[in-house]
Amino acid sequence: MSSKEEGLDGCLWGMLTFALVPVMMFTNGFALMKLWSWFVVTVFETAPTLTLWQALGLALVASMFTGKNASSTGNKQINFEIFIEGLANVVLRPGVALLFGWVYLQFIPA
Repeated sequence: MSSKEEGLDGCLWGMLTFALVPVMMFTNGFALMKLWSWFVVTVFETAPTLTLWQALGLALVASMFTGKNASSTGNKQINFEIFIEGLANVVLRPGVALLFGWVYLQFIPA
């Protein structure tokens, strides 16, 4: 594979990874909004409910402190692994958090 083709392939993985960012923001924001309303608002009655936009902002601020930076070396296999890891973070992390939150919510006495 020529150097030009490798550069284009790396660029494609970079664009796909970049395209996941808004999807990840919305899934994390939605999960935070639901978990907040299920647990924080019910425990602290004066706590306000979060809108989706407030949850997005709060998730963004939290990710600034807890996020990790992945460095790309231009290797095709590494770019694919970064993309798959990002895709798993988009779907699995918020989904698992909502699933465990919902299951726990079912066992809380009303």
